[in-house]
Amino acid sequence: MGAYQSLWAIRGYPIVHFGEKLPSYEAATSPSLLPALEGLVNLDVYKIALSGYSGSCKVLNSSGEIVCSIKSISTPCCASDINREVLRVRDPQKRGVLSVYKCEVGCHYNSPSFQPGALIGYVNMTNKNIFSYPQFEILFENGESTLLVKSASGYTYNVLSQAGNHKIGEFGPTRNSSCIEGSIQRDLDVRMKVGVILAAAWVLCIIPSDGSSTSMGGGGGDGGC
Repeated sequence: MGAYQSLWAIRGYPIVHFGEKLPSYEAATSPSLLPALEGLVNLDVYKIALSGYSGSCKVLNSSGEIVCSIKSISTPCCASDINREVLRVRDPQKRGVLSVYKCEVGCHYNSPSFQPGALIGYVNMTNKNIFSYPQFEILFENGESTLLVKSASGYTYNVLSQAGNHKIGEFGPTRNSSCIEGSIQRDLDVRMKVGVILAAAWVLCIIPSDGSSTSMGGGGGDGGC
């Protein structure tokens, strides 16, 4: 199989009480209004573990506290694979939500206007072929490339600056492949952290612990998340 590419748009839902106006974009992407981001602000060491059922995982900090959960959204087999919601990210109290939509590659990084919420950024996954390890590009909402996530050895990944010459984090599986453990710069923009966490969760789902993989966000050509 040849090369393939998958583009995800990440959108956040600020808390708005009845009768209030939607906040500006700058305010809407603030962790104080998007609780699903709040636990990631000071995150530097983390673990991602699959939950008790297929298609979900939880993200924990260095103290073992859950900072958010990631849930796969199932879609009827007859539905279009483009512009559909594939993942939801929630804080432990389920106060806030980030939704991840699969977009059409080459759309100039403009997600469809019918998708609700504030656009936070994108994750662009590419793979040379089915036998290679995928790499990820983390982008801001305007399409600006910010980080590269590349395989260093198998399912162990380095998080690199956009130019690829500065390492700012890493992640990889535990000995029994049941979890992903990673680290990242604490002061990194929270929008970049979201992209890295989603990439790490995707990698966790495709690690063959028993000869198979857990699908998050739809399978097929994407091989998982």
